[in-house]
Amino acid sequence: MLWVLCRLHYGPITVPRSLRWASCGVISMSVSAAILERLFSLECEPHNIAAHDKPELNPE
Repeated sequence: MLWVLCRLHYGPITVPRSLRWASCGVISMSVSAAILERLFSLECEPHNIAAHDKPELNPE
């Protein structure tokens, strides 16, 4: 359905346009993957965040 709407709106899909769409897709997928990897990494788990925020007991 979406393909039909795109074809009606943009006309025939040419090679430069398809390459541009593919490059935008690759960039958006890599950014999304990097964000998800960062969100679900071990450093972002709640107990690690709490341990990092806790002041250390260093007698001065």
